[in-house]
Amino acid sequence: MPFDVQTLDPIAPNFASSMDYTAARGVMDPLFDVDAQGALVPQLALGAVASDGNRTFTVQLRDGVKFSDGTDFDAAAVIAHYQEIKDKKTCLGCAPRLVGLVSAITAKDPHTVVFALSAPWAEFPEVGLTGIAGLIPSPTAKKAAGDAFGRNPVGTGAFKLAEIAPGDHVTLVRNETSWLADRTYPDKVVLKVMLDTQTAVQSVQAGTIDVMVSSQPNQAQQAKSAGLQVQLNRGLAPDGIIMNLNRPGLDDVRVRRALSMAIDRQAINKVAYNGDTQPTTAFLAEDDPEQQGIGVPGYDPDKARQLLAEYGKPVRLELNTLQGSNYIAATQLIQQQWKAVGVETTIKVNTAVGIMQDVLQRNYDTSFSPAFMATTTVDALEVAFSSTGRLNLGGYVNKQNDELFGQLGAATDSAAALPIARQILTNVSNDVPSIPVVRKTGMFAASAKVHLPAPDGYRVDAFTLTDLWLTR
Repeated sequence: MPFDVQTLDPIAPNFASSMDYTAARGVMDPLFDVDAQGALVPQLALGAVASDGNRTFTVQLRDGVKFSDGTDFDAAAVIAHYQEIKDKKTCLGCAPRLVGLVSAITAKDPHTVVFALSAPWAEFPEVGLTGIAGLIPSPTAKKAAGDAFGRNPVGTGAFKLAEIAPGDHVTLVRNETSWLADRTYPDKVVLKVMLDTQTAVQSVQAGTIDVMVSSQPNQAQQAKSAGLQVQLNRGLAPDGIIMNLNRPGLDDVRVRRALSMAIDRQAINKVAYNGDTQPTTAFLAEDDPEQQGIGVPGYDPDKARQLLAEYGKPVRLELNTLQGSNYIAATQLIQQQWKAVGVETTIKVNTAVGIMQDVLQRNYDTSFSPAFMATTTVDALEVAFSSTGRLNLGGYVNKQNDELFGQLGAATDSAAALPIARQILTNVSNDVPSIPVVRKTGMFAASAKVHLPAPDGYRVDAFTLTDLWLTR
């Protein structure tokens, strides 16, 4: 895995990396998964029925499921989890409306939970019952472990935690009592921290690891040449540059638009990614009806120089980036492209942990890293582009968008939601609080004996461990 483990508690404020998510997803099941088309896939929950104009959602839970500590998975466990999200307000990956709109969570019976909302939210199941927010821990284990739960997680998942060695590995062992036990093939999975993609590929070649996963596809050609299986997973969300709008220059929209116009995304894809990703100016998939025809300003260096001349002050920035060849190569190109229009930039090469610390503490100018918002819907963008969103890491404020996000949640159907979503994306693209550059692209490489898992719908470099096995 390309990142170190921080915590396996999904609602902890430092739960952020694909390692955290992949390991936690092995231990804890979500209420629902989401398929490639954005449709709900039942997991611990079998269905969610809306009523009262999308103000009430009745969620039917799977019966006969137990946590690995022997306690029952039931409505009380779901209520305890969502109440903790509301009380602690620390979950980075949870939509703000989980805290603001969910007014009551009650049990209709031991396997039915009713979520009452203070205002309509049509996409509540897709946003609130999936991904990080949907991972359900054992309330008994949570209460016993307290803040140490992130190192002692307990769930209903196919695996149990055996060991966490920060900086090196996470070991998971088969959970024989899991409701998925008959579909779980590995007896043990060791998720090893390997920050360098080339080293990881060489380790697969040497047979010291079975499969490598990376958020960077830079070694795809090397892996293919070595006869390895290679799977590139292109995400619907972009990688790009987040910006601290409280810093001089970045507080002016002309500068932010100029920075976007100075970036030659085609060159970055060719040089830094060997053509294995896709240049983009969009926050969602370009053919998504919500996004189609909308994007931040594209490559136009002459216009960028004009905007910077109108701004009339020197612009000097630090660009924080991840220690990995794709990110470093792309960042060096961006530095050159910004310099060509008159912006001086220094590069700070950082670890994933260091980047998250910097952005969460607002101790950065710009950052090109996986910290960029990843989602497939405008509704989920609220965490980054509403003034109170927990992933609004740059201090972006657009009062119209705050109102529009509320209207989007109240929309009764997709037809009513579409013009609202498009206006939000138009506002964000005009304001340029962050800059999409390329599509997120993950890379799996493995020997022929490995069954490569499909990427998790949540991230391109995360996967569901039950889908992984070796040919016996």
